[in-house]
Amino acid sequence: YLGISEIQVKIYLDENSIIGLKTTEETQELYTNCPSSMEPAIIKKWEELSIPFLKTPEEARELYRNCPSSMEPAVIKKWEELVQDAIPLLKTPEEAQELYRNCPGSMESAIIKKWEELSIPLLKTPEEARELYINCPGLIKPAVFEKWEKLVQDAIPLLKTPEEARELYRTCPGSMEIAVVKKMATFF
Repeated sequence: YLGISEIQVKIYLDENSIIGLKTTEETQELYTNCPSSMEPAIIKKWEELSIPFLKTPEEARELYRNCPSSMEPAVIKKWEELVQDAIPLLKTPEEAQELYRNCPGSMESAIIKKWEELSIPLLKTPEEARELYINCPGLIKPAVFEKWEKLVQDAIPLLKTPEEARELYRTCPGSMEIAVVKKMATFF
């Protein structure tokens, strides 16, 4: 009655529900309970309430994991911006590793480059190089391996005892084992 159909009332209520949304939680809740015809409008509101307020790559990653697929491109764009802004601020290999864990795949190579810049110059012993080699992403392994071999080469002439040689042998890459064994043989 009153010349308004039930569908018109439903659309009016849904549109007012969307306009009245104030938090991403409310938006998410309405999205999970709305008719499919209202999804685009709710997603638009969700983007307005969430994306501009993302401050860290971790927040962007979390939103990406919980948003509808139609919202993913906008979230990834913001996520990439946040990661790009964070890269120059990295001061330690640990910070680079943490950012790498919280970045979209499209940003991995930029972070790896920075991670390499921060970590390889700090390597002082074959043990440190070995540990990094075991725990680093594949793209950084060649540079770490090269540094690891150099550290072993530098350590070989400094060996004074068979025990030191055995210890170096246990932490050297396979490509350097023969050189360490040759040095070991000079002790006997």
